[in-house]
Amino acid sequence: MATTAENMELETIEQDERVQELSQGSLELIERAQGIEIIDDETDLEAAEFLAQVKTARKRVDELRHWFTDPLETQKKAIIARFRATDAPLEQAQKIVGGKHITYQRAQQEAARKEQERLRKLAEARQARQAVKAEEKGLEAPPVQIPMPTVQAPPKTLHTAFGSVSTRNVWKHEVVDMAALPDEYKIADEVKLGKVVRAGVREIPGVRIFEEMVV
Repeated sequence: MATTAENMELETIEQDERVQELSQGSLELIERAQGIEIIDDETDLEAAEFLAQVKTARKRVDELRHWFTDPLETQKKAIIARFRATDAPLEQAQKIVGGKHITYQRAQQEAARKEQERLRKLAEARQARQAVKAEEKGLEAPPVQIPMPTVQAPPKTLHTAFGSVSTRNVWKHEVVDMAALPDEYKIADEVKLGKVVRAGVREIPGVRIFEEMVV
């Protein structure tokens, strides 16, 4: 639900005489458009004149919209810039300490992995010694039963008086060979294509360049 302040702003716009005039004019033009029929050069010329009127009306609508919104956009940009400046040191602090936290977590995980590997090797050596002793006594070697050693990994979430901090692993990607990339993952640069075609380029491999009539 919009706030009272927002309702007041919209009400002010609705009551503006220029807005009311343009709104009424828009309704009249759409009504006229529905009745236009082009059957010869004369009516085609009349249609062209009508399109010019619509273009002028749309330009007036856009200008009036900017009259209302430009000051708001300027103020919005100033507010965003101000708060970005306030947030920048916080973001940097988060990156600094967050990076240290991740480095420590990785070191702890690596230490846990190495300890688990050490315990596994000890279990394998113990199993091997038991097999040798059994062979020396002429007994059948005991079945291989190497228990899975468990080492507690560092917690992924730390709870503090100010809140919780969690770490998680995420998969990311980096394109290292564009030529080897499958076609379904290649995206054409539509903006760049549009610019070069409008500039006069008429042949691009894999692209159909054509003319289209627009009003």
